[in-house]
Amino acid sequence: MVALAENGETWVFRGNGRGDFTREREVPPAFPGGCRGVHVELADLDGDRRAEIVAAFADEPERGEETPRCPSGGGIAVWKVSTN
Repeated sequence: MVALAENGETWVFRGNGRGDFTREREVPPAFPGGCRGVHVELADLDGDRRAEIVAAFADEPERGEETPRCPSGGGIAVWKVSTN
């Protein structure tokens, strides 16, 4: 299971096969520039029958806000999932 945070962090949780999840200590680096995570999916992009993490990051400015929350304009990041 994967979750995205408002500060660009990606949280990865592994299932133990008994209904519980453990948060991984080694996770992808936070998306730079203050962009929040807006969408994440697991998909086999390279055909190896193992999912990669595909995440989108962005943010819209609040009305009247002078400094954009996501000055980079956002983006998409992909990470290979370790089998360890």
